Amino acid sequence: MMFIFIFVLFFLEIAAFVEIGSEIGAFKVILWIIVSALFGMNRIKHYLLSMSAARSGNVEHSPADALFHGFVGIIGSALLIVPGFVSDFLGCLLLLPCMRTLLRELILDGFVGSYTFGLMDTDDLRDMKSHYTNKKQQKMSDPESVDQSHVVEADFEVVEKDEK
Repeated sequence: MMFIFIFVLFFLEIAAFVEIGSEIGAFKVILWIIVSALFGMNRIKHYLLSMSAARSGNVEHSPADALFHGFVGIIGSALLIVPGFVSDFLGCLLLLPCMRTLLRELILDGFVGSYTFGLMDTDDLRDMKSHYTNKKQQKMSDPESVDQSHVVEADFEVVEKDEK
């Protein structure tokens, strides 16, 4: 299936080069390729940095959401680097946050439908996520509500190694 997609994309790219190149000229086509590749490289750098922030926990959304958006953003940026108008169009679509959210919902619906045998849907997952997010916020806002039976107090002493 992937082979067919790449094969069709290849021929669409050639057709787009011929059509657009005959309208705007070779110089502008080459300029477009260079500018889109530079923009794609800049975006890859941005998404790699955002994914490293997500792994370290320095994001306002869930790390899984940030990693997904970063991964899809990297794919979109890589499509911008590939010379061609069709790949640039697909790459620009993947760089739009609304398209990444839509893609995430489609993948999540497919995953939930395939692996939970219809026993759970995306609304159930959202409800569970909001429930645990609310519990976490409640614990963070009210430190007295934290169960003290799991708190361990300890003293420590730093011991230096003797060098011989």
